[in-house]
Amino acid sequence: IKRYRKLEQRTGVAFFNECGFMWMDTDLDRVMKLEQSESDDAEKLERLNDTLIKERFSYLDSEKFKAAVYQVSNAGTINPRAYVRAMTEQAKHNGAERIYDYAARLENSTRGVVIQTAAGRHISAEKVLLATGAYAAKDGLLGRKFALRACKTGVVLVEVAPEAVGEELANMPSI
Repeated sequence: IKRYRKLEQRTGVAFFNECGFMWMDTDLDRVMKLEQSESDDAEKLERLNDTLIKERFSYLDSEKFKAAVYQVSNAGTINPRAYVRAMTEQAKHNGAERIYDYAARLENSTRGVVIQTAAGRHISAEKVLLATGAYAAKDGLLGRKFALRACKTGVVLVEVAPEAVGEELANMPSI
């Protein structure tokens, strides 16, 4: 996170909204453990009670929570697509070549690895870092199966029209 601004400056791609981080909890012990677990070089966390939360973040309903901790700097949200754009720009600047294709097959060779792309291109490399996504085992790219199991998760997506988001909500901390 401390390098985000430098990456934004170098690439001209803005992706980090330094709006802070807040942990709100009904369990005071968990909040205290979080405060105690911060490392020496971590940003300091500020303890907030219900009154302080209401003063600073009037749009939050904090009555159910016993306490919160708030980190103002080096915390917030990123735009993941813009972040990838910035990293891609920096990689190109450092001499990387972006190949608009995907790996279909890997083979070990005496000099490292040969990657065959879906378009039939063969690329040799000493080392390969695979960022495969969810279907690599199914597609056979890795040459073995993994014991995968489905997990139940819940995600809530709330879409708010851009004109409805004022300055107050635009700078709401990640919670």
